[in-house]
Amino acid sequence: MKKITGSTQDESVYPWKDLADWGEISEEIERAQRCILERARTSNSTAEVARDVVEVEVYGPGCTDLTLIDLPGIVRFSGDKESQTLGKDVKELIHEYLPNDRCVILAVVPANVDFHNSEIMADAKKADPTTLRTIPVITKPDLIDKGGENSVLDLLLGHKMECALEFHMVKCRGQKALDEGVSLRVGLKEEAAFFELQEPWCSQVERGYFGVPALRTKLAKLQVRMIRKSIPDILVEIGAKFAAAREQLRQLGDLMTSDLERRQCYLAVTSAVLQCMDGNAMDSDTGLNNEEKSAAAEQHAEFAVFREKVLGTKLANIKEIEVGSNVRVSLPDGSEVAGKLVHKFETDDGKPPTVVVKPDDLTDVRMYSKVTNHTNLTRKFMLGECNTYTGTSDWYVCTKEGESEDEASTVWTGTLANLRTFVHDDVRSSPTWLKERIACNRTDDLPCFLSAVLFNKIVASMVSSDWSPLCKELLQKAENTLGGSVQKAAAKGLPSRYPALRVHLQEQLDLMVAKECDKARTDLDSFLALERHPYTQNHYFFENICKNRNQRLKQQQLRMIESRKADSAGKIFKSDVLASVTAAFEHNECMSCEDHMAQEMEVALEAYGK
Repeated sequence: MKKITGSTQDESVYPWKDLADWGEISEEIERAQRCILERARTSNSTAEVARDVVEVEVYGPGCTDLTLIDLPGIVRFSGDKESQTLGKDVKELIHEYLPNDRCVILAVVPANVDFHNSEIMADAKKADPTTLRTIPVITKPDLIDKGGENSVLDLLLGHKMECALEFHMVKCRGQKALDEGVSLRVGLKEEAAFFELQEPWCSQVERGYFGVPALRTKLAKLQVRMIRKSIPDILVEIGAKFAAAREQLRQLGDLMTSDLERRQCYLAVTSAVLQCMDGNAMDSDTGLNNEEKSAAAEQHAEFAVFREKVLGTKLANIKEIEVGSNVRVSLPDGSEVAGKLVHKFETDDGKPPTVVVKPDDLTDVRMYSKVTNHTNLTRKFMLGECNTYTGTSDWYVCTKEGESEDEASTVWTGTLANLRTFVHDDVRSSPTWLKERIACNRTDDLPCFLSAVLFNKIVASMVSSDWSPLCKELLQKAENTLGGSVQKAAAKGLPSRYPALRVHLQEQLDLMVAKECDKARTDLDSFLALERHPYTQNHYFFENICKNRNQRLKQQQLRMIESRKADSAGKIFKSDVLASVTAAFEHNECMSCEDHMAQEMEVALEAYGK
């Protein structure tokens, strides 16, 4: 007797035992089952139904050559201390065996239970619709209620349900007999006497329906027929597996028996890895790599994505405005209005887009093209609510909340103002966030000087929040790409007949890639530390500072001059030009010191970011 775990004998867990006494078999099976349960408990397994198999081999002159698998009975209800999935687990175990078309299903049905309610009969019918490998076995005939024998007899003879292999009836030892130690030999004698003396069983001429010995003989004959039928298919399967194994052996190639062959294998692996890393791996026929990207090609694509992500970060787009950005709108008179960008109209003709801005001061009528008092609105509009008119592209903002005429009314009043559209160049980002940073980090120095300490802090913060995650993400992708590529290359260069050498090589390559990437992470940390302390001698930085510092004032002057009316010849009076220039400078002079410092900080950040 032995316990088999899965499909492999595990004698270290439960060793093979030779038993000479039939009475020891039941006790030994119970010990093996306890061993299985204890092993499951110590391994913290949550499964209630183990897949371990307890195998009992019985030898003797009176034994029939059969293999029986005793599956657990179907569980319909779980106890309080049992898993609620016990029934489901048992069903799954049973269904692992029933579909096998080379096994016979012995569907056990108690005689005192209506076979229409038998779940195992239903499961057997699903697995074997033709009943060519199903034998329903009726048990416990001694427990049939008086008067019910004929109904069971009709079932046994196939009058109620046809079965290709016919029904069979047995009378096994009951619990009382087991408790009293009645032997199997005595139990078989009692079974034979029962069917010979009890009606209606003793009156049946055909005795092949009754008893364990008859069932054993029936199964042995059936097994011989099934083996004969299955042999051709089995031979085909063996042939196919043999051919597959032979092909695998051919693909493994010859053993390396000389130092020369070992050196050639080493050079092949090394060359494959290096080619994979530098992107020089070629297809043998075309000279091109047509199957997959090399490591260099994948990293090049990842670098391109990384570059686009970096160019989209805050430091590289200090003055970029999008929907939701706080902005300042330059008006023709040289003044500026603070607000929030609510919409951007893109153009297809190459012209700059136009934008819609909701002013912070809702009473500033310069931002509206029209203000209308509505008395027939279908709902109440909240102050500052911004949206589009139904069926139009016009944007409006509620400048005054309305009320309904009465509580039951569905008509509301309110004041809605149509927002003007502005050319994109007339709108710039608001440096309010920089004013707040400057105010929170003010020192005892004169406020008219730009703080280099604050500039460094802002750049360091953006490098940490924006650049650092992107750099680490790129490095991780590079590590994954490099690791996967060298593994593939090594697998191609090393014959598959050396699995242990392959595993060792893969482990060494993993260590090599991990070591190099750890060095790269250290270098990356050093690089980011340097970037957190901004410094450059690039002349473009200083040129951009000068350019950006005057750009806003220059655009403002040009805009004011363009807004002046020209005469019939298209000329603008000199006095108008001077007035526009003067107005632009006067508006600039009216800015507070904090506004100037925030604007100057924005100029420096933009120049450094670019």
